[in-house]
Amino acid sequence: MRDSRPALALAILGALGGTLIVLSSGIFGRSSGPPKVAIENTEVHHLSSSFVDQDYRLLVALPRGYAESERRYPVLYVLDADAFFGTITETARLLPLESFFLGHRWVPDLIVVGVAYPGGLAEMTEKRGRDFTPTAEYPAPPQSEPDSAELFFRFLKDQAIPFIDQTYRTRPGERGLIGTSAGGLFVLDTLLRHPGTFHRYIATSPRMDEIIFRHEAAYAEDHRDLPAVLYLSAGTEGEIEQHIAAGVERFHTQLKTRQHTPLQVVFESFDGESHVSAQPGAFTRGLKAAYGLPKAPAQ
Repeated sequence: MRDSRPALALAILGALGGTLIVLSSGIFGRSSGPPKVAIENTEVHHLSSSFVDQDYRLLVALPRGYAESERRYPVLYVLDADAFFGTITETARLLPLESFFLGHRWVPDLIVVGVAYPGGLAEMTEKRGRDFTPTAEYPAPPQSEPDSAELFFRFLKDQAIPFIDQTYRTRPGERGLIGTSAGGLFVLDTLLRHPGTFHRYIATSPRMDEIIFRHEAAYAEDHRDLPAVLYLSAGTEGEIEQHIAAGVERFHTQLKTRQHTPLQVVFESFDGESHVSAQPGAFTRGLKAAYGLPKAPAQ
């Protein structure tokens, strides 16, 4: 039986910052009491998936100056957005300001797109395992049924991404994907099963199911190239995170032995941090590492 404690921890973490992802009290109807806190320059879109029996919310945060410019921007897609959209959005907006203090910037201005559920944290906790967990072997046998993670990927690729590209001034060759825990597992699975869909991958404290090692081995049998930038992280505090850290280190070592080109990988350990407390620092370090390295050229 899979340990449910990481999902519960994510729900608690999201609840602590839940006001950050209530974009406008008007979205949910008039409510009594003071107005809710909102994130500036954000919008919500609702999409019904053609692949998963599920409606999703796309939470979109635009960079400062978007309305006044004609620039196109890289897009960062955020999984578990009901918990992490606020934290990652404000981190992504803050980091470009390093140019005022350092004379250069690690992270460009980004459009941040969170994939969320209509029912918020409760529905996220219920549905994330279905959407993020690969169960089918790679490569899939002919005429086999896709697993639930593959169906969620198809929603992203064939519905969410085209919608965002058509609605906003994006740079399609500069997509990033960030996920934590089970979301991090999905990030790694997408890298291996669908390389090229995204270009910068951030997996913080990813759940390291054994199937992801088999997917990597199967990919390596037929491929030497893997054009991507990948950031991996894990904490060291607590039994859950120690187990995850061991798996991440094993995966990192396995990738290094393949010598995939032009894959660029950064792995960082957050000493003394747990499955929850490691995440804010990992988001900052992950964005700086993923965007501070040049994008690997397509093969």
